[in-house]
Amino acid sequence: MRLKNKRPISKETLSIGLGLSNSTIEKAIFELIKGNLIKKENNLYYRNINFVFPNVVISGYEAKLTDYNKALYQALMNKEFVDYSYMVFPLAVANNILKKHKDIIESNDLGLIGVSDSTIVTLIKPNKSLALLNYLIYFLIAPHDYLKNLSIPVFFFANPVFSVIPCIASSTNTP
Repeated sequence: MRLKNKRPISKETLSIGLGLSNSTIEKAIFELIKGNLIKKENNLYYRNINFVFPNVVISGYEAKLTDYNKALYQALMNKEFVDYSYMVFPLAVANNILKKHKDIIESNDLGLIGVSDSTIVTLIKPNKSLALLNYLIYFLIAPHDYLKNLSIPVFFFANPVFSVIPCIASSTNTP
């Protein structure tokens, strides 16, 4: 649940959607109004500033001179923390790796880049990693009691990813 641009929301809707106590909601609203981030009109709350959250894409690159196995291992580990994971080698090495290991690289949704003094060639484009998304979804359905103990309820108004935590938690019947 979050405040959207130009769309009002009531304190009751916030309380139900977030699953937080009235005093926590009151404190968060007070701090947001004090910080001039939201405004109150006719018992409804609005964002005071219109903004759009950027679409952030995180790419990871494992650059090695020759060690394919080490690059593969590290690129696979990087998939837990990035949207796209690449292995980068000198162009001649990358072309040899492409011939020998194309199936392995593609089946693991990794990318392969070859570089030289004058060029950069993407030999294999990776698929987007779901590991980071799965981690975020797991966090989003954290137990409702955990959410009540968060010390920064204002966070729900400001962050596009974590702002849906209470909605998911309550819709999955988590206590």
